[in-house]
Amino acid sequence: MKRGILFLALLVVFSISGCNGPWPWMIWDIAPFELYVYVEDGEGNDMLDPEHPDSLVYNDISIRFEGETYHMDEVAQTKAYMAMFYGVCLEEDSDGRHYLQIGEFNGDTEYDQAHIILDWGNGSENRLVFSHEFWWKKHEPHHRTYVGLDGSDLVEGNAVTVVMP
Repeated sequence: MKRGILFLALLVVFSISGCNGPWPWMIWDIAPFELYVYVEDGEGNDMLDPEHPDSLVYNDISIRFEGETYHMDEVAQTKAYMAMFYGVCLEEDSDGRHYLQIGEFNGDTEYDQAHIILDWGNGSENRLVFSHEFWWKKHEPHHRTYVGLDGSDLVEGNAVTVVMP
């Protein structure tokens, strides 16, 4: 009897471990993605740095996306379960450069040439275009994001740099 139970236990263990990759019944949490916008002048100065004399952060910076306007650092409410689209926030990277963080977007939602209008609050605007692909391969999620600015070709990544005149 003990040998029979041991045999069944070993059979179950070896049959499970013989599966390739994750099991099809595994539940995945798909990470949201964000877009990043750096702003420089023609000399490479950080135009979002509050210490810069011509900083844009004191303007009423906003974005327009899918018919809604989001002002910088306002938290937007959404019904999304995982990703919380908070609009646009001012952040600082590990190198001390300032950037606008836009998002979050659901990581499993596909976007094809979606556009966001960047309103700098001084009468000038830029058009950020992005695409996001999501697919499954061998029971694992994969994604790719592309961004472009003002009609330029989309490139793989999630960050752009605006150069102000």
